[in-house]
Amino acid sequence: MNRYQQIDLGIPRPTPEASVPPANVGETGWDILLALHSSHRHQMSVKRLGSLLSVAPHVMHYWLGWLEDRWLVKAAKDEVNGEVGTILTRHGLEVLDRYLSALNALHAER
Repeated sequence: MNRYQQIDLGIPRPTPEASVPPANVGETGWDILLALHSSHRHQMSVKRLGSLLSVAPHVMHYWLGWLEDRWLVKAAKDEVNGEVGTILTRHGLEVLDRYLSALNALHAER
């Protein structure tokens, strides 16, 4: 029998969505996700993304692979110019939307 009584301090526990990015994603990965989330159609060329974030190509490819392994982004061909770019997956968009909504809710409570 535990002689210590648990006391609820009333501190809200973060939801799983609130702890996904950026807690488990490095700064560069998080920057990529935010850039894609804020872009039109949630898609951007790898070259433009690297230029926007000032990230070297080899670092960009590492992070895109890491994010793709977690089903957050995928390669997509631009229908207009045929250039291959990066796009948020439906899962990635949902994760970011839930995270940003949870973050907004936390700030609204303050």
